[in-house]
Amino acid sequence: MRVGRRVALAITTAALLALPSPARAGAPEARSEGARAPDLAERIESLLRRGSAAGLPTGGGPRAASTGSADDPLLDTIDQDGADTVEPRADIQRVALDHGADVLRIAVTVPGGVDPTTDPGWQQGSSGIVIVHDVNGDGVGDHLTVLVGDGAGGLTSATIDASDLTSADLAGSQDAFPVCAGSGAFEAGARRYVLGVPSPCLGGAYEVRSTALLVFDRAPADPGTSGALDVVAEVEPVTTTRNTTRDGSGYRFVAADGGIFSFGSAGFKGSTGGTVLNRPVRGMEVTPTGLGYWLVASDGGIFSFGDARFLGSTGGRRLNQPIVGMAATPTGAGYWLAAADGGIFTFGDARFFGSAGGAPLDAPVVSITPTPRGLGYWLLTAAGTVVPFGDARDLGGSSPFDAPSVDLAATPSGDGYWLARADGSVLAFGDARALGDLGAAPPARPIVGIAGTPTGRGFWLVGSDGGIFSFGDARFLGSTGATRLNRPIVGMSA
Repeated sequence: MRVGRRVALAITTAALLALPSPARAGAPEARSEGARAPDLAERIESLLRRGSAAGLPTGGGPRAASTGSADDPLLDTIDQDGADTVEPRADIQRVALDHGADVLRIAVTVPGGVDPTTDPGWQQGSSGIVIVHDVNGDGVGDHLTVLVGDGAGGLTSATIDASDLTSADLAGSQDAFPVCAGSGAFEAGARRYVLGVPSPCLGGAYEVRSTALLVFDRAPADPGTSGALDVVAEVEPVTTTRNTTRDGSGYRFVAADGGIFSFGSAGFKGSTGGTVLNRPVRGMEVTPTGLGYWLVASDGGIFSFGDARFLGSTGGRRLNQPIVGMAATPTGAGYWLAAADGGIFTFGDARFFGSAGGAPLDAPVVSITPTPRGLGYWLLTAAGTVVPFGDARDLGGSSPFDAPSVDLAATPSGDGYWLARADGSVLAFGDARALGDLGAAPPARPIVGIAGTPTGRGFWLVGSDGGIFSFGDARFLGSTGATRLNRPIVGMSA
């Protein structure tokens, strides 16, 4: 692999990025007097950390479509020294995105693009495409996807959570980067590179803003030359929304008898409202598509509706403590059940990352919330303690002397969450925004659940009477606050 003044971008199935550090890359001359052209690692860092200054806009405005594109002028490539250069093999013309329910498809058109399966620059791992994503609307890139030659005659893509990375990290070892595998292809007729990013790699994010870079190493074919690069959509990033009914235009909540109440675009797929249950329902979880849901009872019995798959339950097991909640994996092919003592039960592709079962807790566990990538989860106790596992970050909790804590909702990035308490007060941690609460005017009935909007810029609270309170970009779509219910509401999903 090359270092020095050339771009070095390599990927294998075991390693994601290997970029020259600023120290090794030297200080190339810039095109404008008094400045210097940043090397690739610094360029990526600027897109990750500088937010709107690097071209990723802050949130707000109308919701985007599930497809999007951005055109880029030709003849705007530069070499690694920062000088203008004509390099058709690095010159992006268009970036188009199609955000399906399961995969974000990225197509990068390069009229002078070459086949990575035969080009030596691609095969030696020093050419590639880098896509920087902003998944929480804060204007700062937080995920990286790369497309490069796999060194074995093909293409591959991979995504990492880059929310905490700097150029030094990008220039260093890749061993600590958890890699999320995707797909790669080159459509020779259209001169188009195609990356497939599974939605779980982006935490199942609803809205994604993406900026693309292409790096081409000319040295294998043109000895003595330096690498060339192009950045597309640096001013107008491509914004797409996930093609799913979970778009913030609907929500559901569930009563203790399994009765389902749906509002907005959230469809009714069935309930246990007319069924005699062994134990009361304690919560619900919606599938990634929004076209189905699970209900969980306090004995761990699972009831699935719509496209929700039954993957197992604890309904026939003797439990030390009752089940208090469930959480689904980003794929919808697995789920976790949490008991009041912090015990965790996994089904399908849900992985076990630890539990609080047997450990002393300040109060019973009341909810479980998964991280966006499905590689961890938080447990919340009634006293407001948040217990993280896997890639879940400990960002703080509530005072045990305030109202009981009831539920937790994570932001799309996984770097923040809202903690809701029974009196309607809400605490924001990490990158979760303080959007208001009911603390100054407690509701008629206690709050039992909270659900965030797909953008991460709003949330709903639901009371035990089905009263709905919306904050930020969450829309009020209806409630059962004035309806006489057979059993109280115990949770909601959006």
